[in-house]
Amino acid sequence: MTQRIGLLALDGVTDSGVSVALDVLRAANAIVRRTGGSEPFSVEVLSKNGKPVTTAAGLRLGVHGAWTKVTSCDVVLVPGLWLEVPSDVATLLARPDVVACGVVLQKAAKRGALLGASCSGTFVLAQAGLLDGRRATTAWLLGAELRRRFPAIEVDETQSLVAEGNLLSAGTVFAIADLALALVTKRVGPTVARQVMRVLLLDTHASQGPYMVLHQLANDEPAVRAAEAWARRNLSKPVSVSQLARAAALSPRTLARRLDEALGISPIAFLQRIRLETASQLLETSRLSLDEVARRVGYQDGGTLRRLLRRERGVSPQQLRRPKGQAFRVPA
Repeated sequence: MTQRIGLLALDGVTDSGVSVALDVLRAANAIVRRTGGSEPFSVEVLSKNGKPVTTAAGLRLGVHGAWTKVTSCDVVLVPGLWLEVPSDVATLLARPDVVACGVVLQKAAKRGALLGASCSGTFVLAQAGLLDGRRATTAWLLGAELRRRFPAIEVDETQSLVAEGNLLSAGTVFAIADLALALVTKRVGPTVARQVMRVLLLDTHASQGPYMVLHQLANDEPAVRAAEAWARRNLSKPVSVSQLARAAALSPRTLARRLDEALGISPIAFLQRIRLETASQLLETSRLSLDEVARRVGYQDGGTLRRLLRRERGVSPQQLRRPKGQAFRVPA
């Protein structure tokens, strides 16, 4: 039986958030059809009133119908909307069409539909109360804001895709591909999903960790910024939690609470994230040996750094290195 999928488009939707999802699902249909099977997906882009919406790039996007058609959808997806800074979230969530979208999602959830959102679309699910008590992800830049606004959600912005029962959430804009591939895997199996990945040249990236920049995540909390600045100046030295707390003019307990509220991590994990971020930058931009990079960020040897990069960021030092002599260039 064909699975009916509705993509809910709002003004300001990211162009790739719609197009990438459509391409992945269309490719899956084509692969299954060529092997003699019936197309597994019927996909429609739906707007509130059935009229075209304006994408983030200012293009007019025609749709297949209105949100009223969601009542017949097995899957409902909310692609991300373009946000440049976390403070844009407040304006987004106050929009009447976003509030109305939340009501549509609530009704779909009651019917048992599978719901998914990518990037800032996760906030639409969250505002509808559908993620309370569950794990979820969003764009890593928005993780702290999601945690602050919706403390009942277990936010893990390091993950590219989180599945919780009938709810899927994906990370940044292009993570809609991961979400769509998850639907393909669930509906027609991993073999077709792998074929789609090969056809569209999609790579797996289970973690957003390698792309996270800590100072952007923590920029709304002065005490956390102070602790981060002091830690960066003292990375090569042994650093204790009490020293970090003094640098932020807080008690260790208060610092731990502020870090948990802002980033969802402990002081030790905070220090480790700074060390690994700095190590990654050094490996990408310098020819220092692995052991020297490790010493500069406070680890005893390169082996320790290698293991931590693998475990926490899903990359090896070799993957971070550019070939010798290669520099960033703007194509002619």
